[in-house]
Amino acid sequence: MQILTWLTPEDETYCAATPRAGRDTAIADRPADMPQGRYNRENGQWERVYEAPGPQDISLGEAERLWAWAEAQGEGMAGIILKALGL
Repeated sequence: MQILTWLTPEDETYCAATPRAGRDTAIADRPADMPQGRYNRENGQWERVYEAPGPQDISLGEAERLWAWAEAQGEGMAGIILKALGL
Protein backbone atom coordinates (compact mmCIF):
# COMPACT_ATOMS: atom_id res chain seq x y z
CA MET A 1 0.00 0.00 0.00
CA GLN A 2 1.42 3.38 -1.01
CA ILE A 3 0.85 6.44 1.17
CA LEU A 4 0.30 9.63 -0.83
CA THR A 5 -0.03 13.27 0.09
CA TRP A 6 -3.50 14.62 -0.71
CA LEU A 7 -4.70 18.21 -1.13
CA THR A 8 -8.30 19.11 -0.26
CA PRO A 9 -10.29 21.87 -1.99
CA GLU A 10 -9.75 23.91 1.22
CA ASP A 11 -5.94 23.68 0.68
CA GLU A 12 -5.39 21.31 3.60
CA THR A 13 -2.94 18.45 3.17
CA TYR A 14 -2.97 14.98 4.67
CA CYS A 15 -1.27 11.64 4.04
CA ALA A 16 -3.27 8.49 3.32
CA ALA A 17 -3.49 5.55 0.96
CA THR A 18 -6.81 6.76 -0.48
CA PRO A 19 -8.48 10.18 -0.63
CA ARG A 20 -11.04 11.17 2.00
CA ALA A 21 -13.27 12.76 -0.62
CA GLY A 22 -13.61 12.54 -4.39
CA ARG A 23 -12.37 16.10 -4.97
CA ASP A 24 -9.05 15.60 -3.12
CA THR A 25 -6.00 15.62 -5.39
CA ALA A 26 -2.78 13.62 -5.04
CA ILE A 27 0.27 15.92 -4.92
CA ALA A 28 4.02 15.55 -4.53
CA ASP A 29 5.32 15.11 -1.00
CA ARG A 30 6.62 18.21 0.74
CA PRO A 31 10.44 18.33 0.43
CA ALA A 32 12.31 17.01 3.48
CA ASP A 33 14.23 20.29 3.89
CA MET A 34 10.99 22.27 4.19
CA PRO A 35 9.53 21.85 7.70
CA GLN A 36 6.65 24.20 6.91
CA GLY A 37 5.16 24.81 3.54
CA ARG A 38 2.10 25.43 1.43
CA TYR A 39 1.27 23.76 -1.86
CA ASN A 40 0.68 26.20 -4.71
CA ARG A 41 -2.04 24.83 -7.02
CA GLU A 42 -1.16 27.21 -9.84
CA ASN A 43 2.44 26.12 -10.35
CA GLY A 44 2.16 22.66 -8.75
CA GLN A 45 5.02 23.23 -6.31
CA TRP A 46 5.56 23.58 -2.58
CA GLU A 47 6.34 27.07 -1.26
CA ARG A 48 8.10 27.90 1.97
CA VAL A 49 6.02 29.47 4.73
CA TYR A 50 7.63 31.58 7.40
CA GLU A 51 6.16 32.35 10.79
CA ALA A 52 5.65 35.97 11.74
CA PRO A 53 7.95 37.17 14.53
CA GLY A 54 6.50 36.58 17.96
CA PRO A 55 6.55 38.85 21.00
CA GLN A 56 9.75 37.18 22.27
CA ASP A 57 11.67 38.00 19.08
CA ILE A 58 13.84 41.09 19.00
CA SER A 59 13.88 43.73 16.30
CA LEU A 60 16.77 44.31 13.92
CA GLY A 61 17.61 47.53 15.77
CA GLU A 62 17.79 45.71 19.10
CA ALA A 63 20.02 43.06 17.53
CA GLU A 64 22.35 45.75 16.17
CA ARG A 65 22.54 47.42 19.61
CA LEU A 66 23.35 44.06 21.24
CA TRP A 67 26.06 43.42 18.66
CA ALA A 68 27.59 46.88 19.25
CA TRP A 69 27.48 46.28 23.02
CA ALA A 70 29.16 42.87 22.62
CA GLU A 71 31.93 44.31 20.43
CA ALA A 72 32.54 47.12 22.95
CA GLN A 73 32.76 44.57 25.78
CA GLY A 74 34.96 42.20 23.78
CA GLU A 75 32.20 39.60 23.95
CA GLY A 76 31.20 37.17 21.24
CA MET A 77 27.88 35.53 20.49
CA ALA A 78 27.77 33.94 23.96
CA GLY A 79 27.86 37.40 25.54
CA ILE A 80 24.97 38.54 23.39
CA ILE A 81 22.92 35.50 24.34
CA LEU A 82 23.61 36.01 28.06
CA LYS A 83 22.70 39.71 27.84
CA ALA A 84 19.51 38.94 25.90
CA LEU A 85 18.52 36.39 28.53
CA GLY A 86 19.29 38.87 31.31
CA LEU A 87 21.93 36.66 32.93
